[in-house]
Amino acid sequence: MPAGTISPRDIAEFNDQQFADMEQIRDFLILHYKATNRRDSAFWRQCAGMAIPDSLAQKIALFRETGRVFRRNEELFAENSWVQVMMGQG
Repeated sequence: MPAGTISPRDIAEFNDQQFADMEQIRDFLILHYKATNRRDSAFWRQCAGMAIPDSLAQKIALFRETGRVFRRNEELFAENSWVQVMMGQG
């Protein structure tokens, strides 16, 4: 470990990696709400109609077209987790 203060480059890299992790987790959570077939309340209807991040839209489009999911940068959720939600939610 480096002695002394923490490098601004280390801080920036840590923050970049944490931001990427949070975006990937966000997308996985949004998928659950967006892809559900529930429409029995205003909440679920709003979820179905909500805008989604481009990163999630790309993942959904790829799955619809090819049935495949790709993980990026060692993201937390495995391919089978994404596939299970997409298939389970229709």
